[in-house]
Amino acid sequence: MRLIDEHDERTELRQRLIDTRAVDRCFEGRPQAFGESVLKLVRKNKSRHA
Repeated sequence: MRLIDEHDERTELRQRLIDTRAVDRCFEGRPQAFGESVLKLVRKNKSRHA
């Protein structure tokens, strides 16, 4: 939540993710596995707030 108000921190994080190619790594190999993991986390989070 703090990233909402912290523009500089958000920009710094974005640049670090770009520099380390972190997003590219998430989609290497089996992108469906990444999607399944994210969906599982979303469902888990949603059930906590239901």
